[in-house]
This record gives sequence, C-alpha cells and structure tokens, in this order.
Amino acid sequence: MQNEVHESLVMLGFTEYEAKAYAALVGLGMGTAREVHDISGVPHGRIYSVLKALSGKGYVTVQKGSPTYFRAEDPEFVIGGLKAKLNEKVDRSLAHLKSLRIETGHPLPFWSIHSEWGINRRIRSMIENARKEVIIFFMDSSSLFPFTKEIREAEKRIRVSVISLNEGDTGAGLPVEVQIPNERLQEYMNKMKECHVVRADHLSHPGFLLFADGKESLILEEASGGNVATVIMAPELTFMMRSFIVAFDPQIGCGHDIF
Repeated sequence: MQNEVHESLVMLGFTEYEAKAYAALVGLGMGTAREVHDISGVPHGRIYSVLKALSGKGYVTVQKGSPTYFRAEDPEFVIGGLKAKLNEKVDRSLAHLKSLRIETGHPLPFWSIHSEWGINRRIRSMIENARKEVIIFFMDSSSLFPFTKEIREAEKRIRVSVISLNEGDTGAGLPVEVQIPNERLQEYMNKMKECHVVRADHLSHPGFLLFADGKESLILEEASGGNVATVIMAPELTFMMRSFIVAFDPQIGCGHDIF
C-alpha cells in the first residue's frame, strides 16, 4: 500500500524522496528531520534538502526551533491542487494534439490497431456507444471474456446477439445467450471466408467479428507478436455484410428494423 502511495505521488510530480518524506510526515502529523528520515528511509544526507524542497512547493510548513519541526499540509489541499494542475496539462495537451490533425477530407475506411490497450479500448467503445444493436461472431468464446461487463451492460439497453461459429463452443461463462447460426447463415459465413472478406484466421482464437449498429465493424485476429484489430469505418460495407447476415437469419440483432 505504501509503495502505491509513493508511486501515485511520483505520478503527480513528486520526486521519489519527496513522496517518501511527505507520506511519512502525513503519518507523523509533525516531526523532526531525523524522525522523517527514520520513517521514510530518505538518506540522512538528503532529508534536509528534500524537506526544504517540499516547503518551497507549499506542501510542508516549517516551525523553526531547536530542533526544527516540520508539518505536512492537508493532503486534500495538496493533492487537490496537483490534480487541478494535471487536468489543465491534460486539457492543453489534448487541445494541442487536436490542432496537429490535418484534415484530408478522406477518412480511411480501413485501419489497424496493434496495441492491446488500443484494441480493448476500441472494442469497449463500440459496445458501449452502440445505440440499437451489437452483433458478435466468434470461434472461441474466451476471446470475449475481457468484455463481459460491457456486453452485460449493453444487453440491458439494446439488442445483443452473440453467435458461435464453432459447434463445440457454446459460450459457457458469457453473460448472454449464445446463438448457433442456421444452415444458410453458416454457408454465407463460409463464403465470406472463401472470398477473403473474412479470412479463416480472422475468426480463429482469439479472434472475433463485431458489428455495431450496422455502421461500424471490427475484425480481431491473432498475428505474430500479438493481436491486430482491423476497424471498418465504411458504413456501406458494414451495412451490406450485416444485411446479408440478417437476410439469412432475421433473429440476429434487430433484424430488418435497424434503421
């Protein structure tokens, strides 16, 4: 727990020694440099300069005397001020980054995400922001386990269809009822693979195919070195694929009533 506190303070701009000294002082309430040194583990040769730096930042008050005593300012005041400054920096950074964007007028209909954090964030965003339906095809249900919370919440407000393309995987452990495609839909999905719209390895472990509101889709596939997500931002293509799926099995998603 103590290490987590120190790490959090460092993230807010404290040096490692400042974080240890400030945390020790908060625990003490008031103490001498020696007492802070004993509790915090900050080297004796550095403790005075560290406390002086904290005082200069307004995080510590000093009571002169023999010996000199130090008192930590209220953590709510200190951390609250740092949080406000951090939020300002974040807002400025976002504004600056947005200003760097070059408007081409031609957004790419296909793009790839390679980082695990980026992939998970995109998938969660698509599920959370869907307003009418989410459709997911999978070969291995374990690929959906990281998103069970989002799927469960989405099912409370919209239509969620999760379909297994693997007869041996019924999706045990998923928070929704898993559908098995009818024969016509299974044949269509096989043709999609044959035509390389969806390659066989796209739907291998740990991959799946996700549709959100018939406007955006995502293919998660396993590649050397990690997973890759291909996002399809072409509403016409996504709508076309979804239309064929619903034509073969109207029980999937919102059926023909998506718009």
